[in-house]
Amino acid sequence: MCARPRLQARASLTVDGEPAFPRLILQVWAETLRNPEPAAALREGYGAVRDAWTRSVEGHQEAGAMAADVPAQDVARTMVAVVQGFLAQQSLFGATPVEVLRNGCAA
Repeated sequence: MCARPRLQARASLTVDGEPAFPRLILQVWAETLRNPEPAAALREGYGAVRDAWTRSVEGHQEAGAMAADVPAQDVARTMVAVVQGFLAQQSLFGATPVEVLRNGCAA
């Protein structure tokens, strides 16, 4: 199943003309601090994303496209943190084109 329809639907969710998804993410994160059920789901989802990104980093390291002297799991955790920070910035300061993140990571 292609994720594009979900992404398009997500992009169309707005509140006061701003994307609602980043704001929703912060609300979910806050809820996980007091409610163990969503906290467990978030941990499981985070683990799945981290593991997938770790495998991706390992593949890039094996292909010589990334430095292999840093543990792949460390790189994956950092990549997740960058995305989480980008989402937090969008929810606090407004919509930002993804090119900003891409350009910053390419520097």
